[in-house]
Amino acid sequence: ARRNPWNEIECGSNYARSMASWSGLLVLSGFSFDVPSGRIGFAPLVQADGAFQSLWSGPGAYGTVRIEDGTASLRVLGGVLSLRRLGLPGLRAAAVDGPGVAVVGPSGLVPAAVIDGELAFDQLVLRQGDVLTISVPSLSVTDLPDLRTL
Repeated sequence: ARRNPWNEIECGSNYARSMASWSGLLVLSGFSFDVPSGRIGFAPLVQADGAFQSLWSGPGAYGTVRIEDGTASLRVLGGVLSLRRLGLPGLRAAAVDGPGVAVVGPSGLVPAAVIDGELAFDQLVLRQGDVLTISVPSLSVTDLPDLRTL
């Protein structure tokens, strides 16, 4: 009766609860970010209409990702993203099944290889407004649970 149940003062007042809600996005998108190694990854747990779409945010950059049958796009909405590795579902199968991986960046085709189930680049820098489009035949999220039925 004398305190707000949404204001846990021992957890940093209002900050802890709002940050806890952010974890739902991280879990459902399977988002991972390793700045020193230049790695960003997604392992979504849900889909809607055969596609997965989410926002992402890390030190120095933020944007959106969209994954659907055969393609993925990584869009930088702000900041600068230095990328050496990109993890996506279906890339392990691409390494086993052979060629078929195509990566297109803001300046055209981007040299990339599938190493340990991830796309590896020499050094790719994406700036605000840049889009990285990846075509991989084995890329799919249709077997994931539909977000609307959960």
